Amino acid sequence: MMLTPLINDWRRIGSSMSKGATTCLLEAVHALRKFVGREIIWQEGSERLPGILLETIPGFSPIEWLAWRIDASVWVNESPFDLCVSLSELSEILHKYRNHQVRFIRDQIANTPVVVYSAGSTVSQLLSTRSSADPPVFIAEGRPGNEGVALAQQLYKRGVTVRILTDTGISSKLDDESVLLLGSDRITRTSFYHKVGTIPVVEMAHQRGATVIALADPLKRNPPDPWSKLQHRLFRRPFPGNPELQLEGPLLEEVPWREAVVNIFMGDKIFHPNDDAQWDDIGRTAMKMLGWPVA
Repeated sequence: MMLTPLINDWRRIGSSMSKGATTCLLEAVHALRKFVGREIIWQEGSERLPGILLETIPGFSPIEWLAWRIDASVWVNESPFDLCVSLSELSEILHKYRNHQVRFIRDQIANTPVVVYSAGSTVSQLLSTRSSADPPVFIAEGRPGNEGVALAQQLYKRGVTVRILTDTGISSKLDDESVLLLGSDRITRTSFYHKVGTIPVVEMAHQRGATVIALADPLKRNPPDPWSKLQHRLFRRPFPGNPELQLEGPLLEEVPWREAVVNIFMGDKIFHPNDDAQWDDIGRTAMKMLGWPVA
């Protein structure tokens, strides 16, 4: 089948439990560009691409934006080559937003104990700026994928003082002098989506007076119809040493928006989802990032 190479690439990307939403998006774009290098015109069956992409990597808002963009490209008969050219600047733009966040938040968490319940690339870049003289960074293991352990090893090699905790043990490090650092996979007007277990951690941080910071980019905004259906990303994999036993379950949960508790940093400023103008501006920014003309 003409779409098999691309579909297999997307399924490989979606099978990872340790990759964040933005990383999955960039890898999906890279797979699309490689595929277009061989097939430079839309062929019969191309209209299936958006649906297949959503089935492959469900629950990640940036992936839904990409599916919407591909759907629009097929609908107006834009060539796959032109689509990939318009997406070529996406990585650079996302890195720019990431650098803005790092610069904006770095001083706010300096000399402060940080508790991490996330392992996204933005979180990694932010924490890599800390020195050995700063208080320790306490990182949850990251069950079931142990992505927190990988993050801790990466930071340790860069001279950052790190401590690994069980996912359920990080509440012991939350107090009024600490910062709870989170990623996010989707932002809506009433909530944001993050890994399972975030709700009790956020509530505990609130009770103990800790500052809660969630990092995002404009593509984390809930995308437009028809890709606005909320889905939970599921994992299924054999238990190590016994392939007959299966690890299975959801990876994401909806965390209610509580402005008094959570600061969502979008680029280099705090994002307020109840602000209609700001909500619309971020939607337009997301479309521009994907190379779609916006008035």
